[in-house]
Amino acid sequence: MAIAGAGSIRNAKTGLIAAGGLLVLCMLLALAAIGQFRLALAGTILAFLTGLSMMSVKAGLFGTLTYLAMLGEGRRLLISMDGWPALDPLLMVGPAMLAVLVVPALAKREVRLDTALSKAVALLMAVMILQIFNPRQGPLIVGVSGALFYLVPITWFWVGRNVLTSPVLKTLLYRFLLPLGIVAALYGLYQSIFGYLPHQMAWYYIAGYLSLGPIEALKPVSFFASSTEHAIVLSVGAVIMAAGFLRGQKGNALLFLGLFACVFIVGSRGPVVRIVAAAAALWAILSPNRSTWILRGLVGLVIGAFGLYWSSTQVAQVAGDGAIGFYVDRQAGAFANPLDKKESTATIHGAMFMNGIRRGVAEPLGHGLGYTTTASVKFGSDGFSSEVDISNLFLSGGVVGGLIYLVIVILVARTALFNWQRDRGIVALCVSGILLLTVGEWLHGMAYFMSTINWLLIGALDGAYSRNLKAAS
Repeated sequence: MAIAGAGSIRNAKTGLIAAGGLLVLCMLLALAAIGQFRLALAGTILAFLTGLSMMSVKAGLFGTLTYLAMLGEGRRLLISMDGWPALDPLLMVGPAMLAVLVVPALAKREVRLDTALSKAVALLMAVMILQIFNPRQGPLIVGVSGALFYLVPITWFWVGRNVLTSPVLKTLLYRFLLPLGIVAALYGLYQSIFGYLPHQMAWYYIAGYLSLGPIEALKPVSFFASSTEHAIVLSVGAVIMAAGFLRGQKGNALLFLGLFACVFIVGSRGPVVRIVAAAAALWAILSPNRSTWILRGLVGLVIGAFGLYWSSTQVAQVAGDGAIGFYVDRQAGAFANPLDKKESTATIHGAMFMNGIRRGVAEPLGHGLGYTTTASVKFGSDGFSSEVDISNLFLSGGVVGGLIYLVIVILVARTALFNWQRDRGIVALCVSGILLLTVGEWLHGMAYFMSTINWLLIGALDGAYSRNLKAAS
Protein backbone atom coordinates (compact mmCIF):
# COMPACT_ATOMS: atom_id res chain seq x y z
CA MET A 1 0.00 0.00 0.00
CA ALA A 2 2.83 2.36 0.83
CA ILE A 3 4.46 1.67 -2.53
CA ALA A 4 1.19 2.21 -4.36
CA GLY A 5 0.65 5.46 -2.45
CA ALA A 6 4.12 6.70 -3.37
CA GLY A 7 3.47 5.81 -7.01
CA SER A 8 0.21 7.74 -6.97
CA ILE A 9 2.00 10.80 -5.57
CA ARG A 10 4.66 10.58 -8.27
CA ASN A 11 2.01 10.21 -10.97
CA ALA A 12 0.07 13.18 -9.63
CA LYS A 13 3.26 15.29 -9.52
CA THR A 14 4.15 14.30 -13.08
CA GLY A 15 0.64 15.14 -14.21
CA LEU A 16 0.76 18.58 -12.56
CA ILE A 17 4.13 19.35 -14.17
CA ALA A 18 2.84 18.25 -17.58
CA ALA A 19 -0.32 20.33 -17.19
CA GLY A 20 1.71 23.32 -16.06
CA GLY A 21 4.07 22.90 -19.00
CA LEU A 22 1.16 22.75 -21.43
CA LEU A 23 -0.35 25.90 -19.92
CA VAL A 24 2.96 27.76 -20.21
CA LEU A 25 3.31 26.62 -23.83
CA CYS A 26 -0.16 27.91 -24.69
CA MET A 27 0.58 31.26 -23.05
CA LEU A 28 3.86 31.61 -24.94
CA LEU A 29 2.23 30.79 -28.27
CA ALA A 30 -0.46 33.38 -27.53
CA LEU A 31 2.18 36.04 -26.81
CA ALA A 32 4.01 35.25 -30.03
CA ALA A 33 0.74 35.41 -31.96
CA ILE A 34 0.01 38.98 -30.78
CA GLY A 35 3.47 40.23 -31.67
CA GLN A 36 5.16 39.93 -28.25
CA PHE A 37 7.97 37.82 -29.64
CA ARG A 38 10.67 38.86 -27.15
CA LEU A 39 8.36 38.32 -24.21
CA ALA A 40 7.45 34.88 -25.55
CA LEU A 41 11.12 34.04 -26.07
CA ALA A 42 12.02 35.24 -22.57
CA GLY A 43 9.24 33.11 -21.13
CA THR A 44 10.39 30.06 -23.08
CA ILE A 45 13.99 30.43 -21.90
CA LEU A 46 12.86 31.01 -18.32
CA ALA A 47 10.65 27.92 -18.41
CA PHE A 48 13.55 25.84 -19.76
CA LEU A 49 16.02 27.11 -17.15
CA THR A 50 13.49 26.61 -14.37
CA GLY A 51 13.01 23.02 -15.49
CA LEU A 52 16.78 22.53 -15.42
CA SER A 53 16.99 23.88 -11.88
CA MET A 54 14.20 21.53 -10.77
CA MET A 55 16.29 18.58 -11.98
CA SER A 56 19.54 19.99 -10.58
CA VAL A 57 20.34 23.32 -8.94
CA LYS A 58 23.83 23.17 -10.46
CA ALA A 59 22.40 22.57 -13.94
CA GLY A 60 20.06 25.52 -13.49
CA LEU A 61 22.94 27.70 -12.33
CA PHE A 62 25.25 26.85 -15.23
CA GLY A 63 22.38 27.17 -17.69
CA THR A 64 21.66 30.66 -16.36
CA LEU A 65 25.33 31.65 -16.56
CA THR A 66 25.48 30.45 -20.17
CA TYR A 67 22.41 32.54 -20.97
CA LEU A 68 23.89 35.66 -19.32
CA ALA A 69 27.15 35.19 -21.21
CA MET A 70 25.34 34.99 -24.55
CA LEU A 71 22.72 37.64 -23.76
CA GLY A 72 24.45 40.49 -25.58
CA GLU A 73 24.90 38.58 -28.84
CA GLY A 74 21.42 37.08 -28.58
CA ARG A 75 19.83 40.52 -28.33
CA ARG A 76 21.89 41.72 -31.29
CA LEU A 77 20.77 38.78 -33.40
CA LEU A 78 17.11 39.70 -32.78
CA ILE A 79 17.48 43.23 -34.14
CA SER A 80 16.51 42.24 -37.70
CA MET A 81 13.39 40.50 -36.39
CA ASP A 82 12.23 42.74 -33.58
CA GLY A 83 14.36 45.89 -33.46
CA TRP A 84 16.18 47.15 -30.34
CA PRO A 85 13.63 47.81 -27.57
CA ALA A 86 14.26 50.28 -24.77
CA LEU A 87 12.78 47.80 -22.29
CA ASP A 88 13.77 44.24 -23.15
CA PRO A 89 12.08 41.34 -21.30
CA LEU A 90 15.14 39.20 -22.07
CA LEU A 91 16.98 41.22 -19.42
CA MET A 92 14.55 39.91 -16.79
CA VAL A 93 15.37 36.22 -17.28
CA GLY A 94 18.51 36.45 -15.12
CA PRO A 95 16.74 38.14 -12.15
CA ALA A 96 13.84 35.68 -12.47
CA MET A 97 16.22 32.72 -12.35
CA LEU A 98 17.91 34.26 -9.34
CA ALA A 99 14.54 34.16 -7.57
CA VAL A 100 14.07 30.53 -8.65
CA LEU A 101 17.43 29.59 -7.09
CA VAL A 102 17.27 31.77 -3.95
CA VAL A 103 13.67 31.35 -2.78
CA PRO A 104 14.00 27.59 -2.04
CA ALA A 105 17.14 28.32 0.01
CA LEU A 106 15.20 30.94 1.99
CA ALA A 107 12.31 28.52 2.51
CA LYS A 108 14.69 25.85 3.81
CA ARG A 109 16.46 28.44 6.02
CA GLU A 110 19.75 27.76 4.25
CA VAL A 111 20.56 31.48 4.10
CA ARG A 112 22.48 32.12 7.30
CA LEU A 113 24.14 35.23 8.69
CA ASP A 114 26.98 33.45 10.46
CA THR A 115 29.96 35.50 9.25
CA ALA A 116 30.90 39.17 9.28
CA LEU A 117 30.81 39.24 5.47
CA SER A 118 27.32 37.71 5.20
CA LYS A 119 26.00 40.24 7.75
CA ALA A 120 27.61 43.13 5.87
CA VAL A 121 26.13 41.96 2.56
CA ALA A 122 22.66 41.66 4.12
CA LEU A 123 23.00 45.15 5.61
CA LEU A 124 24.07 46.64 2.28
CA MET A 125 21.12 44.98 0.56
CA ALA A 126 18.80 46.62 3.09
CA VAL A 127 20.36 50.03 2.34
CA MET A 128 19.98 49.40 -1.39
CA ILE A 129 16.28 48.57 -0.98
CA LEU A 130 15.75 51.86 0.86
CA GLN A 131 17.67 53.77 -1.83
CA ILE A 132 15.27 52.48 -4.50
CA PHE A 133 12.78 55.02 -3.12
CA ASN A 134 15.18 57.96 -2.80
CA PRO A 135 13.37 60.88 -4.53
CA ARG A 136 16.65 62.62 -5.45
CA GLN A 137 17.22 60.24 -8.37
CA GLY A 138 14.00 61.23 -10.11
CA PRO A 139 11.12 58.89 -11.05
CA LEU A 140 10.70 55.66 -9.10
CA ILE A 141 11.46 53.68 -12.28
CA VAL A 142 15.06 54.91 -12.01
CA GLY A 143 15.42 53.32 -8.57
CA VAL A 144 13.72 50.10 -9.68
CA SER A 145 16.01 49.88 -12.69
CA GLY A 146 18.98 50.60 -10.44
CA ALA A 147 18.08 47.48 -8.47
CA LEU A 148 18.75 45.41 -11.61
CA PHE A 149 22.29 46.78 -11.74
CA TYR A 150 23.10 46.62 -8.03
CA LEU A 151 20.66 44.60 -5.93
CA VAL A 152 20.30 41.67 -8.34
CA PRO A 153 24.06 40.97 -8.77
CA ILE A 154 24.80 41.14 -5.05
CA THR A 155 21.97 38.69 -4.31
CA TRP A 156 23.91 36.02 -6.25
CA PHE A 157 26.19 36.02 -3.19
CA TRP A 158 23.70 33.75 -1.41
CA VAL A 159 23.56 31.31 -4.33
CA GLY A 160 27.36 31.10 -4.44
CA ARG A 161 27.48 30.57 -0.69
CA ASN A 162 25.20 27.55 -0.81
CA VAL A 163 25.89 26.00 -4.23
CA LEU A 164 29.54 26.65 -5.09
CA THR A 165 31.31 24.02 -3.05
CA SER A 166 34.94 23.34 -3.95
CA PRO A 167 34.23 20.75 -6.71
CA VAL A 168 31.55 22.95 -8.32
CA LEU A 169 33.84 25.96 -8.06
CA LYS A 170 36.60 24.07 -9.85
CA THR A 171 34.15 23.17 -12.61
CA LEU A 172 33.12 26.82 -12.90
CA LEU A 173 36.74 27.95 -13.27
CA TYR A 174 38.20 25.30 -15.57
CA ARG A 175 35.25 23.91 -17.50
CA PHE A 176 33.24 27.08 -17.90
CA LEU A 177 35.08 30.39 -17.41
CA LEU A 178 38.38 29.36 -19.03
CA PRO A 179 36.82 27.76 -22.17
CA LEU A 180 34.45 30.71 -22.41
CA GLY A 181 37.39 33.13 -22.32
CA ILE A 182 39.23 31.20 -25.04
CA VAL A 183 36.20 31.10 -27.37
CA ALA A 184 35.50 34.80 -26.71
CA ALA A 185 39.14 35.64 -27.48
CA LEU A 186 38.93 33.87 -30.86
CA TYR A 187 35.61 35.53 -31.70
CA GLY A 188 36.99 38.92 -30.66
CA LEU A 189 40.10 38.34 -32.74
CA TYR A 190 37.89 37.69 -35.76
CA GLN A 191 36.07 40.97 -35.13
CA SER A 192 39.36 42.84 -34.82
CA ILE A 193 40.63 41.45 -38.15
CA PHE A 194 37.48 41.31 -40.29
CA GLY A 195 35.16 43.73 -38.49
CA TYR A 196 31.68 43.35 -37.05
CA LEU A 197 29.10 41.05 -38.59
CA PRO A 198 25.98 42.71 -40.12
CA HIS A 199 23.77 42.22 -37.05
CA GLN A 200 26.52 43.70 -34.86
CA MET A 201 26.82 46.75 -37.11
CA ALA A 202 23.05 47.19 -36.83
CA TRP A 203 23.41 47.17 -33.05
CA TYR A 204 26.30 49.63 -33.26
CA TYR A 205 24.11 52.19 -35.03
CA ILE A 206 20.64 51.51 -33.59
CA ALA A 207 21.66 51.21 -29.94
CA GLY A 208 23.85 54.31 -30.16
CA TYR A 209 27.17 52.78 -29.13
CA LEU A 210 29.15 55.20 -31.26
CA SER A 211 31.65 55.70 -28.42
CA LEU A 212 33.10 52.21 -28.93
CA GLY A 213 35.67 53.62 -31.31
CA PRO A 214 36.15 54.77 -34.90
CA ILE A 215 34.12 52.79 -37.41
CA GLU A 216 37.24 51.31 -39.01
CA ALA A 217 38.57 50.12 -35.65
CA LEU A 218 35.67 48.94 -33.49
CA LYS A 219 36.56 47.26 -30.22
CA PRO A 220 35.77 43.53 -30.12
CA VAL A 221 32.74 42.50 -28.07
CA SER A 222 32.50 38.79 -29.03
CA PHE A 223 29.13 37.66 -27.62
CA PHE A 224 29.05 39.92 -24.55
CA ALA A 225 27.02 43.05 -23.87
CA SER A 226 30.04 45.36 -24.25
CA SER A 227 33.73 45.48 -25.08
CA THR A 228 34.36 46.13 -21.39
CA GLU A 229 32.84 42.81 -20.36
CA HIS A 230 34.63 41.06 -23.22
CA ALA A 231 37.98 42.33 -21.90
CA ILE A 232 37.14 41.32 -18.32
CA VAL A 233 36.26 37.72 -19.26
CA LEU A 234 39.48 37.36 -21.27
CA SER A 235 41.40 38.81 -18.32
CA VAL A 236 39.82 36.23 -16.00
CA GLY A 237 41.06 33.47 -18.31
CA ALA A 238 44.54 35.02 -18.29
CA VAL A 239 44.60 35.12 -14.48
CA ILE A 240 43.52 31.46 -14.26
CA MET A 241 46.41 30.57 -16.56
CA ALA A 242 48.81 32.79 -14.60
CA ALA A 243 47.84 31.05 -11.33
CA GLY A 244 48.54 27.64 -12.84
CA PHE A 245 51.87 28.82 -14.29
CA LEU A 246 52.98 30.20 -10.94
CA ARG A 247 52.10 26.85 -9.37
CA GLY A 248 54.44 25.06 -11.80
CA GLN A 249 52.14 24.32 -14.76
CA LYS A 250 54.59 25.69 -17.35
CA GLY A 251 52.32 24.76 -20.26
CA ASN A 252 49.99 27.56 -19.19
CA ALA A 253 52.45 30.21 -20.37
CA LEU A 254 51.51 30.06 -24.05
CA LEU A 255 47.76 30.32 -23.44
CA PHE A 256 48.34 33.12 -20.92
CA LEU A 257 50.31 35.12 -23.49
CA GLY A 258 47.62 34.52 -26.11
CA LEU A 259 44.83 35.74 -23.85
CA PHE A 260 46.94 38.67 -22.66
CA ALA A 261 47.58 39.69 -26.27
CA CYS A 262 43.85 39.54 -27.03
CA VAL A 263 43.16 41.76 -24.02
CA PHE A 264 45.87 44.16 -25.18
CA ILE A 265 44.29 44.68 -28.62
CA VAL A 266 40.88 45.46 -27.10
CA GLY A 267 42.34 48.92 -26.56
CA SER A 268 41.48 49.39 -22.87
CA ARG A 269 44.47 49.96 -20.58
CA GLY A 270 42.79 49.09 -17.28
CA PRO A 271 42.45 45.31 -17.89
CA VAL A 272 46.09 45.07 -19.01
CA VAL A 273 47.33 46.76 -15.83
CA ARG A 274 44.98 44.67 -13.70
CA ILE A 275 46.34 41.39 -15.12
CA VAL A 276 49.91 42.45 -14.31
CA ALA A 277 48.93 43.54 -10.78
CA ALA A 278 46.95 40.33 -10.12
CA ALA A 279 49.81 38.12 -11.33
CA ALA A 280 52.25 40.02 -9.10
CA ALA A 281 49.95 39.62 -6.10
CA LEU A 282 49.49 35.88 -6.70
CA TRP A 283 53.27 35.42 -6.93
CA ALA A 284 53.60 37.32 -3.65
CA ILE A 285 51.16 35.22 -1.63
CA LEU A 286 52.68 31.98 -2.90
CA SER A 287 55.46 32.56 -0.37
CA PRO A 288 54.82 30.64 2.88
CA ASN A 289 56.40 33.55 4.75
CA ARG A 290 53.80 36.31 5.12
CA SER A 291 56.43 38.87 6.03
CA THR A 292 57.78 38.74 2.46
CA TRP A 293 54.44 39.24 0.72
CA ILE A 294 54.68 43.02 0.36
CA LEU A 295 58.28 42.90 -0.87
CA ARG A 296 57.54 40.12 -3.36
CA GLY A 297 54.46 41.98 -4.57
CA LEU A 298 56.47 45.15 -5.19
CA VAL A 299 59.19 43.20 -7.00
CA GLY A 300 56.52 41.49 -9.12
CA LEU A 301 54.96 44.84 -10.00
CA VAL A 302 58.33 46.28 -11.01
CA ILE A 303 59.08 43.26 -13.20
CA GLY A 304 55.61 43.38 -14.74
CA ALA A 305 55.77 47.13 -15.34
CA PHE A 306 59.18 46.86 -16.98
CA GLY A 307 58.00 43.96 -19.14
CA LEU A 308 54.93 45.94 -20.20
CA TYR A 309 57.06 48.98 -21.00
CA TRP A 310 59.61 47.00 -23.01
CA SER A 311 57.02 45.00 -24.96
CA SER A 312 55.08 48.19 -25.74
CA THR A 313 58.15 49.82 -27.26
CA GLN A 314 58.64 46.74 -29.43
CA VAL A 315 55.09 46.26 -30.69
CA ALA A 316 54.77 49.97 -31.48
CA GLN A 317 57.24 49.40 -34.32
CA VAL A 318 55.08 46.73 -35.97
CA ALA A 319 51.57 47.94 -35.17
CA GLY A 320 50.23 47.47 -38.70
CA ASP A 321 46.88 48.61 -40.08
CA GLY A 322 43.23 48.04 -39.22
CA ALA A 323 41.66 47.70 -35.78
CA ILE A 324 44.54 45.69 -34.35
CA GLY A 325 47.13 48.21 -35.55
CA PHE A 326 45.03 51.13 -34.29
CA TYR A 327 44.68 49.79 -30.75
CA VAL A 328 48.18 48.31 -30.51
CA ASP A 329 49.56 51.73 -31.40
CA ARG A 330 47.24 53.36 -28.86
CA GLN A 331 48.18 50.93 -26.09
CA ALA A 332 51.88 51.09 -26.89
CA GLY A 333 51.81 54.87 -26.73
CA ALA A 334 50.28 54.81 -23.27
CA PHE A 335 52.50 52.12 -21.74
CA ALA A 336 55.71 53.34 -23.38
CA ASN A 337 54.97 56.87 -22.11
CA PRO A 338 53.13 56.31 -18.81
CA LEU A 339 53.79 59.84 -17.52
CA ASP A 340 52.45 61.56 -20.64
CA LYS A 341 48.98 62.87 -19.75
CA LYS A 342 48.05 62.99 -23.44
CA GLU A 343 48.63 59.25 -23.71
CA SER A 344 47.25 58.11 -20.33
CA THR A 345 43.78 58.67 -18.83
CA ALA A 346 44.70 57.37 -15.35
CA THR A 347 44.53 60.85 -13.81
CA ILE A 348 41.05 61.40 -15.22
CA HIS A 349 39.74 58.12 -13.80
CA GLY A 350 41.42 58.85 -10.46
CA ALA A 351 39.76 62.25 -10.28
CA MET A 352 36.34 60.72 -11.06
CA PHE A 353 36.83 58.18 -8.26
CA MET A 354 37.79 60.82 -5.69
CA ASN A 355 34.95 63.06 -6.81
CA GLY A 356 32.49 60.23 -6.18
CA ILE A 357 33.83 59.70 -2.66
CA ARG A 358 33.75 63.44 -1.86
CA ARG A 359 30.21 63.88 -3.14
CA GLY A 360 29.05 60.83 -1.21
CA VAL A 361 30.46 62.23 2.05
CA ALA A 362 29.19 65.76 1.35
CA GLU A 363 25.67 64.45 0.55
CA PRO A 364 25.37 61.62 3.10
CA LEU A 365 21.78 60.57 2.26
CA GLY A 366 22.81 59.54 -1.25
CA HIS A 367 21.18 60.13 -4.62
CA GLY A 368 19.31 56.84 -5.02
CA LEU A 369 20.15 53.41 -6.33
CA GLY A 370 19.68 54.25 -10.01
CA TYR A 371 21.61 57.54 -9.96
CA THR A 372 24.93 56.04 -11.11
CA THR A 373 23.43 53.66 -13.70
CA THR A 374 22.29 54.06 -17.30
CA ALA A 375 18.72 54.08 -15.97
CA SER A 376 19.20 57.72 -14.93
CA VAL A 377 19.82 58.71 -18.55
CA LYS A 378 17.24 56.37 -20.08
CA PHE A 379 14.40 57.68 -17.92
CA GLY A 380 15.24 61.36 -18.11
CA SER A 381 16.96 61.85 -14.76
CA ASP A 382 20.29 63.50 -14.05
CA GLY A 383 22.96 61.01 -13.07
CA PHE A 384 26.69 60.52 -12.77
CA SER A 385 28.96 57.49 -12.72
CA SER A 386 32.47 57.55 -11.29
CA GLU A 387 33.18 54.26 -13.14
CA VAL A 388 34.27 52.52 -9.90
CA ASP A 389 31.69 50.66 -7.82
CA ILE A 390 33.19 51.76 -4.47
CA SER A 391 32.74 55.48 -5.20
CA ASN A 392 29.46 54.80 -7.02
CA LEU A 393 28.07 53.25 -3.85
CA PHE A 394 28.98 56.42 -1.95
CA LEU A 395 26.98 58.36 -4.53
CA SER A 396 24.01 55.97 -4.77
CA GLY A 397 23.87 54.65 -1.23
CA GLY A 398 25.14 57.68 0.64
CA VAL A 399 27.93 57.62 3.16
CA VAL A 400 26.38 54.62 4.97
CA GLY A 401 26.09 52.52 1.81
CA GLY A 402 29.58 53.52 0.67
CA LEU A 403 31.19 52.67 4.01
CA ILE A 404 29.41 49.31 4.22
CA TYR A 405 30.61 48.45 0.73
CA LEU A 406 34.15 49.47 1.64
CA VAL A 407 33.95 47.15 4.65
CA ILE A 408 32.73 44.36 2.35
CA VAL A 409 35.77 44.84 0.08
CA ILE A 410 38.07 44.56 3.12
CA LEU A 411 36.23 41.49 4.43
CA VAL A 412 36.44 39.80 1.02
CA ALA A 413 40.21 40.33 0.99
CA ARG A 414 40.52 38.95 4.52
CA THR A 415 38.35 35.95 3.72
CA ALA A 416 40.25 35.17 0.52
CA LEU A 417 43.61 35.22 2.33
CA PHE A 418 42.25 33.10 5.19
CA ASN A 419 40.97 30.43 2.79
CA TRP A 420 44.21 30.52 0.78
CA GLN A 421 46.38 30.06 3.86
CA ARG A 422 44.21 27.18 5.02
CA ASP A 423 44.40 24.97 1.92
CA ARG A 424 46.83 26.72 -0.50
CA GLY A 425 45.03 25.05 -3.41
CA ILE A 426 44.89 26.23 -7.00
CA VAL A 427 41.16 27.00 -6.77
CA ALA A 428 41.65 29.36 -3.82
CA LEU A 429 44.53 31.01 -5.67
CA CYS A 430 42.44 31.51 -8.82
CA VAL A 431 39.48 32.97 -6.93
CA SER A 432 41.74 35.40 -5.08
CA GLY A 433 43.30 36.48 -8.37
CA ILE A 434 39.98 36.96 -10.15
CA LEU A 435 38.47 39.06 -7.36
CA LEU A 436 41.61 41.19 -7.18
CA LEU A 437 41.49 41.59 -10.96
CA THR A 438 37.89 42.81 -10.88
CA VAL A 439 37.93 44.83 -7.63
CA GLY A 440 36.20 48.14 -8.26
CA GLU A 441 34.01 46.43 -10.88
CA TRP A 442 32.22 43.81 -8.80
CA LEU A 443 29.03 45.78 -9.40
CA HIS A 444 29.66 46.92 -12.96
CA GLY A 445 26.32 48.07 -14.34
CA MET A 446 26.75 46.92 -17.94
CA ALA A 447 28.50 43.63 -17.18
CA TYR A 448 25.48 41.39 -16.51
CA PHE A 449 27.53 38.21 -16.71
CA MET A 450 30.68 39.23 -14.82
CA SER A 451 28.78 40.97 -12.01
CA THR A 452 26.99 37.66 -11.43
CA ILE A 453 30.28 35.72 -11.52
CA ASN A 454 31.94 38.11 -9.06
CA TRP A 455 29.25 37.73 -6.43
CA LEU A 456 29.00 33.99 -6.91
CA LEU A 457 32.74 33.80 -6.21
CA ILE A 458 32.46 36.09 -3.19
CA GLY A 459 29.64 33.93 -1.88
CA ALA A 460 31.72 30.79 -2.47
CA LEU A 461 34.58 32.36 -0.51
CA ASP A 462 32.31 33.12 2.42
CA GLY A 463 30.70 29.68 2.31
CA ALA A 464 34.13 28.02 2.48
CA TYR A 465 35.13 30.37 5.30
CA SER A 466 32.00 29.49 7.28
CA ARG A 467 32.61 25.77 6.82
CA ASN A 468 36.27 26.14 7.84
CA LEU A 469 35.27 27.96 11.02
CA LYS A 470 32.79 25.22 11.93
CA ALA A 471 35.38 22.53 11.25
CA ALA A 472 37.89 24.30 13.48
CA SER A 473 35.45 24.72 16.38
